[in-house]
Amino acid sequence: MLNVSAIKRTLSTYFEAIDRRYPSAFCPGYAMGLSIDGEAAMIRCSGLASLEWEAPIDSSTLFHLGSGSKQFTAMLVAQALAEGTVTETADIRSRLDYLTAYPHPISVHGLLTHSAGIPNYLSLNGRVLGAGGAEIPGLHRNDYLTPDRCRAVIRRLAGGQDASRLGRHWYSNTNYFILADLLRDAAGEDLHTLAEARVFGPARMRDTYFEVDRFKVVRKRATSYEPDLDAFGQYRPRFKNCDMVGDSGVLSSLDDLLRWEARAWNMPQEMEDAFRIIGDAPTVSLGNGMRYGYGLMYGSAGGEPYASHAGRMDGFKFILVRFPRHRLSFIYLANCDVPAISSWEFVPQMSTLLGSTIGSEA
Repeated sequence: MLNVSAIKRTLSTYFEAIDRRYPSAFCPGYAMGLSIDGEAAMIRCSGLASLEWEAPIDSSTLFHLGSGSKQFTAMLVAQALAEGTVTETADIRSRLDYLTAYPHPISVHGLLTHSAGIPNYLSLNGRVLGAGGAEIPGLHRNDYLTPDRCRAVIRRLAGGQDASRLGRHWYSNTNYFILADLLRDAAGEDLHTLAEARVFGPARMRDTYFEVDRFKVVRKRATSYEPDLDAFGQYRPRFKNCDMVGDSGVLSSLDDLLRWEARAWNMPQEMEDAFRIIGDAPTVSLGNGMRYGYGLMYGSAGGEPYASHAGRMDGFKFILVRFPRHRLSFIYLANCDVPAISSWEFVPQMSTLLGSTIGSEA
């Protein structure tokens, strides 16, 4: 039986140390939650959602999830697979005109597991590298990124599809952007509309949505920040420069994500087939003892299996770690990348921390 008090003490100690790394109370911050069997067991919020208005972060504050959006795209794909509007292994190149020049088959499975050999349309250093390290024109993080512009870039990436990476994990945001377009082709509706009707609405996630208009006025949306390197303890706001969905694009709150975890552990009938497909789906090795499939990574910590994903987007950060044997979920949302460590390091650190605590109390 879980010792919930021990787990909460472990998390409190960890986040007290995080809080001490902020230079003052006038800082961005985070919302953190622990869910056990679909019920909120712990909520901790710290810092400001808006420095300009000194508005504190609370559990209803909206954050961008970055790559944490992929789990919701994957859920919609699983629903489409259950209904037969898409198939997992069929070549989908002919369904989207910007993929017809790709030399190797592209399947839904390859896209979901990042094993289709397709380069990332967006590179943090402004370069996209194809087979043999050859540079292909891509998008820079400071470019304004429209969906049509991304499609044009993905069309140009056809020559970079790497046959040596087929069937092997090669993380690329391109894959889930393509999945969003495939869902639109199959259903005749965009991802924003599909997700509201088929995922967020049924899960009672009232404030969660795929953002397709970055200029929309949104109640309780946090501003993201980065440290001002010329002034210690000061921050500069960051602004979203894209309208893509599928690989990213979801805004959500801790309250809504706790509702989603309640669905994950107590699945409603209308989502049962999709959850079953995700649970039974074949995954691809990451080469480090972990595996990837359907928008989640799978590993083990302290002898406890877990599923996780991290996300970053323009200063926002998202972490999800689930321990299925104990129906326990950890959620972390932040509106500044510092002073915490990188998302991809934070996931295994939190998994080990929670897994060790769970294992010692089992």
